[in-house]
Amino acid sequence: MHTILQDIRYAARQLLKNPGFTFVAVLTLALGIGANTAIFSVVNGVLLRPLALPSPDRLAVLWTTWEKRGQLEGSVSGPNFLDWKQQTKSFSGMAAFKTGDPTFSGDGAAERVHGGRVTADFFTVLGVTPALGRAFALDEDRQGAADVVVISDGLWHRRFGASPSAVGRQVTISGQSFTIIGVLPAGFEFPLLSDAEAWVPLTSDTIFQTQRGNNSSHVIARLKPGASLASANDDLRSVADRLARTYPKDDAQTSARLVGLQEQVTGNVRPALIMLLAAVLLVLLIASTNVANLLMARSAARLGEMAVRSALGASAGRLFRQLITESVLLAVAGGSLGVVLGSWILSGLVAVSPANLPRLAEIHLDGRVLGFTILVTLVTGLVFGLLPALEAARAGSAQSLRATGRGLAGQGGMLRHSLVVAQMALALMLLVGASLLIRSFLQLRQVDSGFRTENILTAEVALPDARYGSPAKAEAFFAELLPRIRALPDVRSAGGVFGLPLTSFNLGLGFSIRGLPRPADGEWPESRVSGVTPGYLETMSVPLRRGRMIGEQDGPDAEGAIVVNESLARKYFPGENPVGRQIQLEGSVTDGPDRLRTIVGMVGDVRDENPALEPKPEMYVPYAQFPIGFMTLAVRTSGAPGAAAPGIAAALRDMDPNIPLSSIRTMGELTDASLAQPRFYMLLLACFAATALVLAAVGVYGVIAYGVSQRLREMGLRMALGATPGDVRALIVRQGFLLAVAGAVLGGVAALAASRLLARLLFGISATDPMTYAVTTGALLLAALAACVIPARRATRVDPMVALRGE
Repeated sequence: MHTILQDIRYAARQLLKNPGFTFVAVLTLALGIGANTAIFSVVNGVLLRPLALPSPDRLAVLWTTWEKRGQLEGSVSGPNFLDWKQQTKSFSGMAAFKTGDPTFSGDGAAERVHGGRVTADFFTVLGVTPALGRAFALDEDRQGAADVVVISDGLWHRRFGASPSAVGRQVTISGQSFTIIGVLPAGFEFPLLSDAEAWVPLTSDTIFQTQRGNNSSHVIARLKPGASLASANDDLRSVADRLARTYPKDDAQTSARLVGLQEQVTGNVRPALIMLLAAVLLVLLIASTNVANLLMARSAARLGEMAVRSALGASAGRLFRQLITESVLLAVAGGSLGVVLGSWILSGLVAVSPANLPRLAEIHLDGRVLGFTILVTLVTGLVFGLLPALEAARAGSAQSLRATGRGLAGQGGMLRHSLVVAQMALALMLLVGASLLIRSFLQLRQVDSGFRTENILTAEVALPDARYGSPAKAEAFFAELLPRIRALPDVRSAGGVFGLPLTSFNLGLGFSIRGLPRPADGEWPESRVSGVTPGYLETMSVPLRRGRMIGEQDGPDAEGAIVVNESLARKYFPGENPVGRQIQLEGSVTDGPDRLRTIVGMVGDVRDENPALEPKPEMYVPYAQFPIGFMTLAVRTSGAPGAAAPGIAAALRDMDPNIPLSSIRTMGELTDASLAQPRFYMLLLACFAATALVLAAVGVYGVIAYGVSQRLREMGLRMALGATPGDVRALIVRQGFLLAVAGAVLGGVAALAASRLLARLLFGISATDPMTYAVTTGALLLAALAACVIPARRATRVDPMVALRGE
């Protein structure tokens, strides 16, 4: 222990004696370690940290799958859920839930909150007990049971001042009276309904019990002790396959599968976050090679010291330990500063992270992150210190005191050159990845959305069932509201829709085509269905290709009309004009079948929530003929769209003061939100690549500059013997440039090998795009060339006479 402390004190004195070297080395390491700390905090918070639920690894989400559509996953029908619950043997509990955005009022102005409708055992399956009051009783999800609600801790604080008397109070939800029976614990969050604040029972109504083809529920289950995901999946699939044989009309070609809850929440972002972690580790490797080169240069200058210590009896192992101690001490200093930098970087990352990044609120520094940072710090100290320490210890023990003259200055030259080559290779890998993501993002931005976003304001209106439960009342309400909005100043046009582009609202229905038999496999054609008012398609500037738009003539009692998009026409009416053909939807807002509808127009394709996906078949039905109690308003203004919001809210308030205007956003904001994740990944990787490029260029400069400083006498002799300054500059530049070329070749090969990992994150560009590789390689070589020019110019300033006198 005494010897170790002695090594530490000596190492500290040596580092303090060289403040310039120490500052550069510590700052370089701090940048690399800080960036790793920040990115690992994101990976830890999103991917690694267990969900804040009891035994979250035992929870799974259950899906209906369609075998003939590439295992497409979808929601579950009520009858299938009940059969799964009764017939499977691998689960200790299974619950169904649906999403909703009810209007909440009582003790204050009405507001629209996010909510969930759940079966009575939902919280039991999750293992969550309310902090105040109770959860649902087992009979409270039955038809005719008392109307009760469980609220979140946030809603409890916001609406009731955290008063315990809130339990038992009456509140109004969507125009219906409910009794608060419980308040959930602070911090509780169901990740699939992360912002839900009001939970009501999902009652076993007629649709939930009898319509097996109505897939509108989601299912969560808890595995029994000892049951694995794989065995539970087999159990679930066998039951689903049996149901498909028993009910071929609704369940033909369907099966089921389950996904672990954590995988369900984070699976979509896992590849991108792993890529970012790999990228930031490459930055740390580049920073470490820079420090290793600094140590190699410093060790060459200390060969005399090593020789003296060796002559006085120090073994090679003792010299090695001393030098490794200095390296680790440098790393500890860099790691300590890196934690501070990492916390700053993390704050910036969280601030610019997309709102739809899962588990965003759980990203912070914690014990696991600090443990990771300590490990990275120690490993980094050993990695960048190992080779310089071995080289210096070997040279110091092998040379006599006279070995500190000429000849030893070149010790480790091959190793330093190898480190530069590695730096260049790693930097090129990052540059290629960043360039591909940038080009992919630019391709996404250029995708034609199918509508114009300029000067469009959107807002949602949800009608409470208690007052507007019938289709006729809902249609009448919006038929009065829209003319009021169109009459507002600066409003050029307005319309309404359920199924606004770039949102998660999605109604998909099967349909039959008149004159064509039902498909042999029993599967109807399917399409996304959006209900639109007159003026909506025009407000969004969706181009008309054939026929006409939905108009005022398409009233509740008029002949059934429908407008289709180009994708549907290509798929189901190839090579013909679809206008005039008749179809019938496999669903309606009434208990009976939908009316026969005539296609009156065809419009251009509109991109859905993910602009990277190809447009899908879509139909637009007149809202008056397919009304529901929910609508998104689309208002095109002549000025700034946000300025119209107060007038729209006032028009709605005049009609019913208990209905709030919610989710007020411009179409530009929705478009930006749809690109938020790819933009976030692109910016981060671009920052890492730029850092890597700078570090690599600095590494080239450092090695060439050090080599020049050791060869000044040689350069002087060359010029004394007739070499021109241009010859000397070319010699130095050529040496550095060849190192860069070697690194670029290795980096290009490595980037090609890793291209498959990046391919799934790209849109509209190949992961092996030749232009990208050529441009990034050229940029790297130019940076290396620039880094060689300065030391090359220095070499030409040597006075030949000084060099001759030295000889």
